Amino acid sequence: MENASRAILMAGGILIAVILISILILAFNKISDFKQVEIDKESREQIVKFNNIFLSYKKNAMYGTDIISILNLAIDNNIKYKVNSDSEEYFVNIGFTLNQEIKDIIYVYTLNSMGTYNKATIATSTLRPTDTLMANIEYTILDNKQNLVNFLANANAKDSEIFDEIHKDNNKSKIITSYKEIFYGMANFKRLTFKCSKVTYDDNGRVKKMKFIQIGSLEDMN
Repeated sequence: MENASRAILMAGGILIAVILISILILAFNKISDFKQVEIDKESREQIVKFNNIFLSYKKNAMYGTDIISILNLAIDNNIKYKVNSDSEEYFVNIGFTLNQEIKDIIYVYTLNSMGTYNKATIATSTLRPTDTLMANIEYTILDNKQNLVNFLANANAKDSEIFDEIHKDNNKSKIITSYKEIFYGMANFKRLTFKCSKVTYDDNGRVKKMKFIQIGSLEDMN
């Protein structure tokens, strides 16, 4: 009888221990699940915050100045995370395509008999080669980084310049008989309009690439 009582007590103790262990395991799992939910929530919030920086440029109409801004954002982002290829997490690739070549445009204004100036376009050239971009080529950070870095280096440079051609008459007074106005390629690029044509995301839902295409032309703005 005494042995039976001991056996019952032992069995009860084991049962209580099993129950306690089960409760502890359940509590641990609940805490782990809660922490994982918090981690997942924080991760989603970080992705949304990351994406919003770039998705603010997901527009149907924007200027070349916006393209300059998002290119600089992506380049700075890739430097920050020390990533160089689209196989790496956090790498962002921005691409744009022009429908016309970007070069310097030179206008000539010639004094006429009416005392006003006639305007003519005499040439497009490459006075500042870093401002030259070809049409129908997709320029991307992944494939054309150095080219774009060189191009962006002139983003804050002088947009245009005027060169006078002065003539002296018999009275030794100076008359501007003609002058040239040069709009550099960067200035023209800033005036172009673009739209976002595609956004690509990685497996985590983070922005991976954005593509922009030119709409309209320089001629539309003159």
